[in-house]
Amino acid sequence: MVLRSPMHLSLGRRLIAAALLSLCISQPTLSQVTPSESLLKAFTLLEAQEYEQARPLLEAEVRAGDAVAAFNLGLMAQAGLGMDVDLIEAADLFERAQTLGLPQASFSLAMMLLDGSAPEGRDYVRARELMLEAADAGYSPAFSVLSMLDLSGAAGTADLNEAHQWACLAGQTGQELAFAELISKRLSEDQRQC
Repeated sequence: MVLRSPMHLSLGRRLIAAALLSLCISQPTLSQVTPSESLLKAFTLLEAQEYEQARPLLEAEVRAGDAVAAFNLGLMAQAGLGMDVDLIEAADLFERAQTLGLPQASFSLAMMLLDGSAPEGRDYVRARELMLEAADAGYSPAFSVLSMLDLSGAAGTADLNEAHQWACLAGQTGQELAFAELISKRLSEDQRQC
């Protein structure tokens, strides 16, 4: 597997990644910290898609121990925005932000472990642990992924009740899961939580 490749993502996937990056740097990330002037400037540059100019500002913030900067720089490395795609660097930055307590980083690192793009390849058990960490911190996108993991049993034994619980939580946050009704149909009335 090639982990360092500027051509890793097609143009379409790079555009999607740019759109996702603009969503990831919005209020959910910023609301968890009091950003420095430098970080605010970096976000302004990111929103303007001036990735090369934002990069040194983010790198300085990462050296100062800023989890949000590490997470966003990881997204840039993962998508090849302002730099070549570097999945090793992306995973390292997500790991750094995760250890500093940023649930979005736990989620992103888990997704890399699920799709096999992490340096260590696929690891469903560790991915589930990181998803639980993100979910426990209230990061709702983790709910639907946990539901799928528990339904499939990819990270261990399939657990229909756990899958249903996560699907219910996802539904409460506005996520529509096509398979949630299928899970409910396999449970008795008294087992259904939603």
